[in-house]
Amino acid sequence: MNKSNYFLILSIVLLFSVKIVAQTAPIWIPMKLAVTGNNTINGVQGSYTLDKCVRQDVIIMKFTNTNPYPVTVEWFDAIFTTDLKWVKEEKIENKKTLTIPANTEIIGKCDVIENKNCVIVLNKFLPKIENFKQYTALYLTVSNK
Repeated sequence: MNKSNYFLILSIVLLFSVKIVAQTAPIWIPMKLAVTGNNTINGVQGSYTLDKCVRQDVIIMKFTNTNPYPVTVEWFDAIFTTDLKWVKEEKIENKKTLTIPANTEIIGKCDVIENKNCVIVLNKFLPKIENFKQYTALYLTVSNK
């Protein structure tokens, strides 16, 4: 076998054996925090995306404080199902709280304990991800820190 054939075969093998892993940017869905469907309340925007953490389906939340001062955000998790029903946690012990510095964005991450309120394991609410339709931060309030 001559050098050019050897190089061609080697190139083809390498081309098919190399696995390229590309991370795609998450698609952020507005939380619809207001009755009007708006995803902003008192200078805080809320969005979510679906993802996986340790092989579990999760909701990752993103809050953006557009105010020039820190705020505290409080809410209850609520999931709307494909059966057109809300599954929610309205007990006071399930209320979530997050303090967001001025002009800052906070995104939930699977392995960051400080943002644990921004990651929701779906099977806590639904047996299958196929039953998921929408998430919202129910009764969301924003107050100055």
